[in-house]
Amino acid sequence: MRKALALFFTILFAYNNVFSQSDKTEIKPLENIHLHLNKTTFSQGERLWFTAYIQEQNSKLPSLNTTNLQVAIYNKEGNVFKQKTFYVENGIAIGDFAIDSSFIGQEYTVLGFTNYMRNFKRLSPFKQKIKVLQDVAEGFNEDSVLEKIEVYPEGGSLIANAFNSCGVRLLDQYGNGVAQEGLVLLDSQGAILQSKITTDENGYGKLNFMLAQDQPYYLEYKNKKEELVRKELPKPDEDEFGIHIDNTSEKQVIFKLVGSEELFDVKAGESYMLSVYQDENLFFEDIEIDIDEPLISIKRDLLPYGINTAVLLNLDLVPIARRMFFNYNTKNNRVKELEIEHCKVGDSLQIDLLVSSKNTGATSISASILPVNTLAYNPDNSISSSFVLTPYIDNTFGLKEYLSTKNRQGLYKLDSRLLIEGWGKYNWDSRSKQKAKERYAFENGFKISGKVLDADLEEENQVYLVTDQTRAMVYEDLNKNKGFTTSMLLFEGDSIGVSLIGKKGKLR
Repeated sequence: MRKALALFFTILFAYNNVFSQSDKTEIKPLENIHLHLNKTTFSQGERLWFTAYIQEQNSKLPSLNTTNLQVAIYNKEGNVFKQKTFYVENGIAIGDFAIDSSFIGQEYTVLGFTNYMRNFKRLSPFKQKIKVLQDVAEGFNEDSVLEKIEVYPEGGSLIANAFNSCGVRLLDQYGNGVAQEGLVLLDSQGAILQSKITTDENGYGKLNFMLAQDQPYYLEYKNKKEELVRKELPKPDEDEFGIHIDNTSEKQVIFKLVGSEELFDVKAGESYMLSVYQDENLFFEDIEIDIDEPLISIKRDLLPYGINTAVLLNLDLVPIARRMFFNYNTKNNRVKELEIEHCKVGDSLQIDLLVSSKNTGATSISASILPVNTLAYNPDNSISSSFVLTPYIDNTFGLKEYLSTKNRQGLYKLDSRLLIEGWGKYNWDSRSKQKAKERYAFENGFKISGKVLDADLEEENQVYLVTDQTRAMVYEDLNKNKGFTTSMLLFEGDSIGVSLIGKKGKLR
């Protein structure tokens, strides 16, 4: 038996110890960034152009808090190669870099971030790898062999005498994912329980199997050199439940308690709790342990669109299992289908963008126009993945294909990846992480400090600043040390005029 707990504020108060903070904690605005590049492969003499979009994560609206975007290009060694500050207006910035003769390597990474983001370790900057073509290509090691098998039981641990789901990732010696079809699951006697377990191009895979209590299990694979790579699965938990998520239903997400029949008998009638959250959106469901009713279904419309985290709490409200999943409910779907048609008109190309008739209000577009078979544009991300996936996932490369609403295979791959990624960045106590100390303030222009050494504070106690190009103006009082601090929007090549203001408004 189970019942939903509907009183949101009562829940927060009653289970305050779960999140280790007062319900009066101020919610900090979190920023996410996407840069739409004109290309990802360049030749010397070209320019890298971009349009940047900055989103406030909680409201899902353009960020209006900051005016300064930092964009840096890092070389292969991880050092800053070039960096600029760009002006952000209504959450959008436009800028460029010259791909000049100083680009002597092939591999670089573009990073986009605001200084305010640096207050929060879990906020990832925008990342995109780019290539600069050279006359002589760098060598590539085709003898890369498989070095490691990583195993991630769903929810955090395998459960004895129960049907388990397990995430797998294959990595070569350089830490890159490996796509394979030859991974096998063996029992302690060497019998093959499953064969042809596959991993995608990023090395992610998933398998389901019945796990007995009294024997070890192994995953193994032969690399290109016919060397056997083997990984023993972790020992199962006999005393607590796990969690399994079935995310294939169209209108609901199904959560299943995973445990042996003996465990269900021992804990029958005990109260557990399922918490599902995304940022500050919280959903709780009370669970009474009953082997005849191990399933909990939640309508998709009740949960936020995008990545959610499910946490199973035991009788003492201690988290015992955690799992990320993607809620693709259509009611609040932020990824919209866009049809594109084009035709030649004289010597021009006409492009028609067909949006849904339900879409009302203004629509903006950022487009790169390149030949259909180009090799110059191959981004790891999209504006959808940057705002919907990247804030919750540690390894941010290779996300762009997951969000196609017509690609069920993409959703399956995403679920396999989230089974693994759920072990990381967004822990169940994320609300307490909002207490991060703000060492970096929102930037509105550039900070300017000065001191007027010959000011007579009895007659001249205020300073007036004006920019030469934009004619922006600021008034500030002088402190007792004849100094002042302010912020102004400044653009390249601009200058500032400074005047003292007397009591009668006279300028000096």
